[in-house]
Amino acid sequence: MRNEPVRFEELMQRIRDGYRNTPGLRLTLAQAKRLWGLDRDACTVVLNALIDERFLRRETDGRYTRAEPRAANNSVA
Repeated sequence: MRNEPVRFEELMQRIRDGYRNTPGLRLTLAQAKRLWGLDRDACTVVLNALIDERFLRRETDGRYTRAEPRAANNSVA
């Protein structure tokens, strides 16, 4: 089953690209499943992996959105 890791990475890249190409994209799990043609378990695994790498975050309403890198603290005291 040598192709599975490659397929997983390809799927993760496809989802990253979807979020990069659609600024402000906020999806529920059901919407993400439909958009990427995944079953619930597979979609959950991929979205959680993208959260773990800090590409996505899950909002309090359950929607998945792109995690914006935090700017360095440049505030003046």
